[in-house]
Amino acid sequence: MAENTKKESAEKWTITVKNNPDFVGKGAGGVQFANGRAETSNKILASWFKEHDGYEVVKC
Repeated sequence: MAENTKKESAEKWTITVKNNPDFVGKGAGGVQFANGRAETSNKILASWFKEHDGYEVVKC
């Protein structure tokens, strides 16, 4: 079971702002964007961005 926990925490997603590629600042949940991109290992935040228009979310 500990092995599964390590795998889950190693998951990452890249979030891209579709309509503002130069965006720098904090997004939902405090995700920090630079040059229109951010990374998160938080599955819930990745899901939030997937469900909202204007973002592209890709699992790394």
